[in-house]
Amino acid sequence: MLKLDLRNKDGNIEHFQEAFVPTSKLIEGLKLTPENFPDLDEAGWMEKNAEFMASCFTEKNLTKEKILNGIASWDFDRVFNTFNQQLFGIDPKKAETNESANEKH
Repeated sequence: MLKLDLRNKDGNIEHFQEAFVPTSKLIEGLKLTPENFPDLDEAGWMEKNAEFMASCFTEKNLTKEKILNGIASWDFDRVFNTFNQQLFGIDPKKAETNESANEKH
């Protein structure tokens, strides 16, 4: 299941969930690499990622703009990484445990 929490223009948190995401979205996500989009700068890359995130939800009012305006600038990378972990079926708690173990070596 995909989950995404965004701050709306009133400062309240909106919760979005998607119970089913087709495998075609997983494949699309795997193709989202800088090598496949060499013309994008960092800002363009963030917009492309937000557009992809929005496309994984059936909620029509969840847009790229809503994502870019609903995530604090310092949290975008973390939120996008968590989103990808959900999309790829990776348990974030296990990923954190593996990262901590790798940092100790």
